[in-house]
Order: sequence, then C-alpha cells, then structure tokens
Amino acid sequence: MLADKNIHSVTMLRGIASLAVCLGHFLGTLNTTSIVQFGKFGGYGVPIFFAITGFIIPYSLYQSNYTIKNYFKFLIKRITRLDPPYLLSILGIFLLSYIAQLSPFSEGNLIEIVTEKTALHIFYLVKIADQDWFNPVFWTLAIEFQFYLLIGLLFPLLTIKKWVVQVLFFSTFCLIPFVLNDDTFVTDYFIMFLPGVLLFWFFTKQMSRNLFLGLTTVLLVLGYFKGGFQTPICAIIAIGFILFVKKPIKPLIFLGTISYSLYLIHTPFGTDGMINFLQNYLETEVERAGLLFLCLPITVLASWMFYRIIEKPSMKWSKKLNYSEEI
Repeated sequence: MLADKNIHSVTMLRGIASLAVCLGHFLGTLNTTSIVQFGKFGGYGVPIFFAITGFIIPYSLYQSNYTIKNYFKFLIKRITRLDPPYLLSILGIFLLSYIAQLSPFSEGNLIEIVTEKTALHIFYLVKIADQDWFNPVFWTLAIEFQFYLLIGLLFPLLTIKKWVVQVLFFSTFCLIPFVLNDDTFVTDYFIMFLPGVLLFWFFTKQMSRNLFLGLTTVLLVLGYFKGGFQTPICAIIAIGFILFVKKPIKPLIFLGTISYSLYLIHTPFGTDGMINFLQNYLETEVERAGLLFLCLPITVLASWMFYRIIEKPSMKWSKKLNYSEEI
C-alpha cells in the first residue's frame, strides 16, 4: 500500500503543477517572444494534474472500500470539496469585473451575473454549450468532473486482479481518445489520466512490475502520437515524481496545500487584476518582467488566504459526510 510519504509526493507535485500553470500565464503577459515561448511550458501542469487525478481518485476509493452503492455520496463529497471555492472564485471574477470598469484603461465590458452563461458554469457545461469560460483554467475542472462521474462507475473494474482485465481496460482507454477526439469531453484526455491509473494498479500490488513497465512504455508511445512530446514527458514526470520523491519539502508541501486555490485565482487576481492593470504604468520590458516577481508572491499570499477562508472549510464539510475517502 502507499505510504504517507508518497502521499506527500502527490501534494508536492500538485504544488509544482499549479505553480507551473501560474508562471505560464504570468509570462504570457510579456512581449518578449522567447519568454512567452518559455512560459508555454506552464501548460505541462495540466497533463500532470490529470495524471495525479488518475492516481489519487482510484487510490482513495480503494482505501475507503468504495462500492457502487456509494456512488452518489462520492459525487456529493467531490462537489462539497471543490465547488464552494470554484463558485466563490466566480463571484470574485464578477467583483473584479465591476472594479475594472472604474479604471480608465479598462477595455472590457461588465460581466453580467444572472445569465445563462453563469448557470452553465455552475454545471460545468460552458464548453458543451460552445461558450467561453469566465476563467480560462475552468475547462480543466469540467474535464476532471467528467472523470469523477465516470470513474465512480468504472472503479469496480479497477479492482479485478486479473491481468487480462487490466490490459483490456488499458487498451480501451488508449483507443477511445483516437476515436472520440472531441476535446469537450474527458474521452479525449484518457491517455493523460492513464499514467495515474497504471500507478494505482502498481502501488496497490494489483499489477506486476513487468506489466506496469510494459503498459507504461506503450502509453508513452501512444501519448506522443496523441499529443506530441508533452504528453509522454508529463507522464514520466508524474510517475517518476510519485515513485521516487520520498522526502517532504516544506515549500512544495505548502504550494501543494494551496494548489487548488492558486489554480483558481491566479488568472483573475494575478494576471488580470494586477499584472495587466499595472503594466499600463510601465514602459520597458524589464519593468514588466520585474512586475511578475512582485505579483507572484502577492498572488501566492492571496491564494493562501483564499485557502484558509474558503477552501479549507469546504474540505472539512466534505470530510463530515459519512462516506469517507481522503482525496
């Protein structure tokens, strides 16, 4: 079974992935082409997040002796854990939109609150309705929610300790993204979740080392054909970090703890609320780059406050539900 120190590796990896996404968006505000291109590596954080989810959700269900009868409790716990911060971050976007109208540099329109688009956000249906998200990172939350809906139903298949069933499950999940390749749905991202699923099988001693290594190799090759070099690189990073990073590193534990809050608010608060606004008062690229070093710790501090005030209570509410899995 997975030891606590390995759970720390998951927390730290979350922190790294969240920070990577944050830095990617921050660097994207500069005009220097080389820096903007470098910032695109922040996009690696998303496949890593998906791989983490592919591991930690099945592992948590396994630890809590989950059965199908707990399906709706599982979903309620997920919603209770994740939706309050998500919905309050949307309210924050509305507030920032109103404040932005007071600025002489504002070029955007006031975001209306009571609209169909707001309702679509509540149910993660924005992309399905072919509309734009209030926050560009929200699309990943919709994909993750679809994964929760699916894995809660398919989880019993992940506990069948027969290599034939595992290979069939793996093969099906590898094939589907090449057939159902609509990026609106989780099916297009199965290959990004599969590194975590393989790791779940291996860590719970349901899969042999040789089969794990063999299927991982196949996954890396298919990942390249599906998403280019980024997909297998992120799979290697996720698997390698969780397997081999044993010692907790306090700054990364801290970042991992607030990673969801940082992920939610870094764009509206950091990129739009501070950087894009303050850049109006700067003239040189050096000054703009220096602004990023100022805004990053402020954004991290704001994320910590958001975590303490909003996210942490939602975690406590989730744990109070009878069906207990630590996710």
